[in-house]
Amino acid sequence: MSRIVKRRLKPAGDVVVTLGSPGPTPAKDYFERVGKYVPGEVLVAYMTLVSLAATSPNLKGILDWVAFGLCLVMTPVYFKLMSNRTDPWVVQGVVSFIAFAVWAYALGSGAWTGHPWHDQTVAAFLLVVFSLVSGAIVPRSG
Repeated sequence: MSRIVKRRLKPAGDVVVTLGSPGPTPAKDYFERVGKYVPGEVLVAYMTLVSLAATSPNLKGILDWVAFGLCLVMTPVYFKLMSNRTDPWVVQGVVSFIAFAVWAYALGSGAWTGHPWHDQTVAAFLLVVFSLVSGAIVPRSG
């Protein structure tokens, strides 16, 4: 399964009868988009860097922000590298860029540990709202 979100093209023809599991449904497509937009691999890299930063108490604050900034910038780059020439990776890159920021904030570790702007209730709220909205974003085909 590709990590890039693509528009599904409807098959040509009048009626298609399938036995067994049905094809894609709007709900399944929606939830697949939500999952594909979350940059899980980059979040794992971020949490690894944050864990490594914790081993250096003198540099932890700086290293946490470097890890956050690096992973934020690398998120769209990662999806560009994962895409084929014809994949609509720009939408994926932008939505996943925002997803990384939301998820990193929601995790509350690293750059956000003890930060006065971090609030766990706001983080949970943002995570739910982002998840609901992101699934509705369908890239143009091409």
